[in-house]
Amino acid sequence: MFWTIFFVCIALWMLGLAVAFGPGVAPLLLILGSILALMNFVFRRTSFGE
Repeated sequence: MFWTIFFVCIALWMLGLAVAFGPGVAPLLLILGSILALMNFVFRRTSFGE
């Protein structure tokens, strides 16, 4: 449950960055989003109590 809330907050923060800085920050957000999606996948597979 914690990871879901954490990743939703990160996604909203990245959306806020995209709105604030415009299209120039899009490649950075794509890289960051890919890393977060990979982390989410790995942590979901290894967290057994949730």
